Amino acid sequence: MKHNYVSSIKKWTVALATGLLLTSGAAMAKKGVTTPDGFESVLVLMGTGTIDKHNPEPHPGVINCDGLICDGEFFQKEIMGRTDAEIAEVAQQAKTFYLERFGLAADDLVANNRATFKSFTLNPDFEYRLQIATGMKAKGEGWIIRDGGFNLTITDPQGVPMAGEMAGRLAKPDDQFLFGSYNILVTNKKGKPKKELVIDYRSRVPAVSDEDGFRLQSFLSSEEFGEGLVLGTILTRDGADETIKVNGRTVISFPAETQLDSFPAFPAFDDKPKSK
Repeated sequence: MKHNYVSSIKKWTVALATGLLLTSGAAMAKKGVTTPDGFESVLVLMGTGTIDKHNPEPHPGVINCDGLICDGEFFQKEIMGRTDAEIAEVAQQAKTFYLERFGLAADDLVANNRATFKSFTLNPDFEYRLQIATGMKAKGEGWIIRDGGFNLTITDPQGVPMAGEMAGRLAKPDDQFLFGSYNILVTNKKGKPKKELVIDYRSRVPAVSDEDGFRLQSFLSSEEFGEGLVLGTILTRDGADETIKVNGRTVISFPAETQLDSFPAFPAFDDKPKSK
């Protein structure tokens, strides 16, 4: 699948920050969420769960959990409804993407103990949920997000030089490359499942892990929304009784960049509210 990748995260970030302060008003105001000018949809995902370090199966069928990350078979088969052949095809698509985008040959790296390639799903106890979406109205508890796919993680302590569209850059130890989907379970007013909203993601740059958590930037593709971009951060800290407190924030926009050529000239940058 070909994606129309954007070339600059900086432009998008500035545009999104500005756009969130603007309102197109009329259409979305009735639902309580406005659509930023220059965009068609903006979604905010949040995860604020508590994970038991010693519970490898937080949900029946979701197994081999190590903190935030669990085995991906349940996601592929039960959530996405894929056969073994279809799962193998998606895995190959991930490897092809890693090669074209980053110049990383997954099979060769794994064979030489320089990286791992695995299917994954996020731990359900992360409580990852869609909280805000223009044009849609979730209740305060949000809509459950099932997040999974394939992950290439660099294990070589010297890192791996990248090529392809990332030529000249180094993939550092513990850098991760993601190829997966958000499967969002949309519910009706009574909390009953209504439909599944699927948004595919592909790493724009390596996702970075450290002692404080995880940061990512990914391209998006959705039949409902088109092409977009996601910026996300997951913070982790140790909780009581061998638990991990997880605090995630993810902002999604469709399209990836604002379509505005210029922004309003008012108010002026140095304006202040008038005194009463």
